[in-house]
Amino acid sequence: MKNILYAILSCLIFISFSCASLKKRQETKLLKQNNLQVQTLVKKINQKVNFTTFSATFKGFYKEKGNRKPLKGILKIEQGKSIWISLRPVLGIEIFRVLLTSSEFQVLNKLNNEYIFGSYEAFAQQMGVALNYEMIEKILTGKFFYFPDESQAEKYTYTLVNKEMNTGKLTAKLSETYSHTALIDAAKNELLENSIESTYMPQKRKIEIKYTNRENTSPVPIAKEIELQTFDENYTLEISLNYSNMKWNEQITFPFHVPENYKKTKL
Repeated sequence: MKNILYAILSCLIFISFSCASLKKRQETKLLKQNNLQVQTLVKKINQKVNFTTFSATFKGFYKEKGNRKPLKGILKIEQGKSIWISLRPVLGIEIFRVLLTSSEFQVLNKLNNEYIFGSYEAFAQQMGVALNYEMIEKILTGKFFYFPDESQAEKYTYTLVNKEMNTGKLTAKLSETYSHTALIDAAKNELLENSIESTYMPQKRKIEIKYTNRENTSPVPIAKEIELQTFDENYTLEISLNYSNMKWNEQITFPFHVPENYKKTKL
């Protein structure tokens, strides 16, 4: 009788471990399949917007604390290296010049004769979201980025949102601090929306980016219109950009000189 009881218990233990092991293998297999699907989709999206250099004029607006003001200027990008922005909202008079590289940002404030510079870590403390050069470049060109970098790729999952429209979501709960959601047109391999939520600051902060009016007849099918909104409990900033005169893969320069009389401020 005792031997029978031991045999039954042994069988139950074996079955329990076998089921647990099978379930774990199935979960691991599904996770690997999902990761492969995510990586394949991201690769297709980013390969579609492929260039060495990009330049354009832009116009739009920014709205802060209920005040809406015009935006107008020039944008130049050398992929993976530099972003140059000249803001000229009225009569073509430049008031700000910005130069971003992989290691730092630099700003010439021509209204106040001030040169502001610093690392992206310092910028993140000001903004409340850990943005870096790669993310800013991809935001401006409608490419997908892993947040804060590719080391987090395995945390992303893809789910179908609308079968008829073939739209889906890439989502990642990255930590107790950050989450990232992107709306994708899986049929066209295009990024439609991006959303980053942060509790990095004392109050929650969120950035939402929307891409519309794709220029599918150009050499690079970039979204001509970008809407960005960042907000928390006490503050909202809206930025709208509309690109025109777009040029690709031409030789461009990034003039940036700091006058000696400018006040220097390091963040």
